[in-house]
Amino acid sequence: MTAVRRRPRRHDDGWFDQPSRLAAGFDPSALVGHFVIGRGEQHAPAYWASHTLAGWTLRSEPSLPVIELADAAGTSTGWLLGHPIDIEARVILHGSARIDTRADDPGFADAVERWLGRLGGRFAAVIVQPLGRAYVDPFGSLPLVFEPRTQRLASSPFLLADASGSVPDSTLVAAVAPYRSGRYYPLGATPHAHARLLLPSHALDLGTFEQSRVWPTGPLPTADPDTAVERVGDLLEATPTYAALGRIPVFLSGAGPEIARGRKWLRDDRTDTRLTAAGLFERLGLASHPELLRLGEEWLAEVPGLHALDTIDLFFLEVCHGGWAGPVTLGLPEAWGTTIRPFAHREILELALGLPLAYRTDDGLRQEIVRRRWPELAAFRVNHVPLRYSTAERIARTAHMPTGALRRARRVVAARRTAAERRRRDSNPRGRDYPT
Repeated sequence: MTAVRRRPRRHDDGWFDQPSRLAAGFDPSALVGHFVIGRGEQHAPAYWASHTLAGWTLRSEPSLPVIELADAAGTSTGWLLGHPIDIEARVILHGSARIDTRADDPGFADAVERWLGRLGGRFAAVIVQPLGRAYVDPFGSLPLVFEPRTQRLASSPFLLADASGSVPDSTLVAAVAPYRSGRYYPLGATPHAHARLLLPSHALDLGTFEQSRVWPTGPLPTADPDTAVERVGDLLEATPTYAALGRIPVFLSGAGPEIARGRKWLRDDRTDTRLTAAGLFERLGLASHPELLRLGEEWLAEVPGLHALDTIDLFFLEVCHGGWAGPVTLGLPEAWGTTIRPFAHREILELALGLPLAYRTDDGLRQEIVRRRWPELAAFRVNHVPLRYSTAERIARTAHMPTGALRRARRVVAARRTAAERRRRDSNPRGRDYPT
């Protein structure tokens, strides 16, 4: 009898992009720093912590801190998950925290959003009473995925499996194909057919399970460069300091400063440039799919009166940081601790986006903060990896790739280099003045 040799699974056949197939071998105990929330009992490993309030149950992996939230009268209102840092109050939040307004006050919702807006660090907040709302930090660095059909929230689509343990594939899986293309799901889309990702600067209504914008609510205030440099410098210095004092296992990320330098502006952009979803998608290299473009047009329609250049920056913030940089944190080796992004602070973002346009084009905020606070950093190039490291990494990543996959990877790299060179040619010249 002749043995039949099984053909090894190809890396490019879409298998790794399909949650329905990955879920078959999925073990929830492998999820470090994750959580799931819903009405009634929630399926999770037995050793995960359990909290209940007003009919809602939170199950969380033990390494993820859970902070009990209460109003000014001490009434429990919900949970704050992760590693929030109240820089103004000079405290690392842990155990419990209190919002200085009573839950029965008509202004309680606004008080909650103001309070969350001053927090740094990495967190998600779920207020189950009396509001029924959920929020993520300004970069969405502790991702929150929600499924309206079952009224559940979780940090991963795999925690939103159905009773049989399966995860239904979104129709977008083939179009995005993250494993093969390196792309990510934008504007709250996910590989789960019925689940969405909560965008930064949005709130999720736990009654309707729809998300809506909470910031910005109108044109951004103008910021004075000198004032912005000092204030942003203070906040950037304070975030890792207080994280260390609170004994948070800190992986510090440099993501975020590009928000202050118009990274996705093109040569011909003006404050009155007409923007389309297709054009915004092209700037970020996103998959062009009718459903995604529809989400893009809906996003544009709800932007609150910002001019085109600020809209481009806001799109980059919410789509790239919210859709890629946030979920990536749970796949890092440091997920057992946390990933702190010092730039992820509401006040920093308001100051950065309120700077004069020419100052942003010149990358003035970053350069001036470095000059005043850490001049020794000026010796290092931005986003530059030494050749010896990049070469070693390239060899390690390609050593075991199938020949066909390696050829395709080389074509992708060549295409990206060509696109990057084209973007450099089209990018704004330094010091260019823009009409207001």
